[in-house]
Amino acid sequence: MASERYFEILLSRSVMHVFGDGYSLIAQQLTLPSGRIDMLLQHRDGTKHVIEVKKDKAKPHAIDQVTRYVEDFKLHSAGNVQGWVVANEIPEQTDSYAKDNGVRTLAIPEKNYPAIMAVSGISEEELLGKRVEAGILIGGGVQSFRKNGVPLEDAVAELNADMRAYVMHQHHAGTFEFQSGKMQIAIIYKGIKIGGINRGHKHNFISSNIILDGADEAILTNNGFVRITKTQVSSSHVHVYWKNRIDDVEALDNVLMHFSASIDRRLFAAQ
Repeated sequence: MASERYFEILLSRSVMHVFGDGYSLIAQQLTLPSGRIDMLLQHRDGTKHVIEVKKDKAKPHAIDQVTRYVEDFKLHSAGNVQGWVVANEIPEQTDSYAKDNGVRTLAIPEKNYPAIMAVSGISEEELLGKRVEAGILIGGGVQSFRKNGVPLEDAVAELNADMRAYVMHQHHAGTFEFQSGKMQIAIIYKGIKIGGINRGHKHNFISSNIILDGADEAILTNNGFVRITKTQVSSSHVHVYWKNRIDDVEALDNVLMHFSASIDRRLFAAQ
């Protein structure tokens, strides 16, 4: 039987054929206070659609789950937001509960996968590959350092005075969320990791998951950031990021302002 990951990739590659004309995928794996959104679609009327993907039968708690995601997302969004649960099967009880809570449901049995693949031109290899498409905003990079967490005040003590002042100002203003580990300070905007400060290797960095086009790359290049590609020794995974000097406060501020505005425009602004 196909996995939930397989099902999610199928849906993300077949948005128009599954959801209808006018829908497009704009983000995946967005982290919110109440959990992680599998897929975020936008309709041409400007409505955002939060999609929760469930393999097999969808249970009523999936409705509660997506309702929480919608409420979280509405805290930032200027437009209408609609929740969906998409599963292989939607039992009558779940469907009734969804209607009562304003959530849409869609049942796609596994037997329908080949037809969707055919009309969308998708191969089996694609459905076993990378979950998230290139050019789609990804929010799944946010992590908790848990036992390796370090108080922000202790982490910034290792930075120069200007960078320390900048981070603490942004922290107190609530512009960004900062999560500190033994080596890194992650910089997060509305659930999406933009980048961070690597105190161990003495550089600022921007994550590749938010770089969607040439204009984004130009902003980075113009502010002294250099594209780095590294293959981890323990695997074939290629890690891509952009880095700059750890003491370049102005450059970091420029790119953070650019990408936070980009996130607002792409995800939260009314179209």
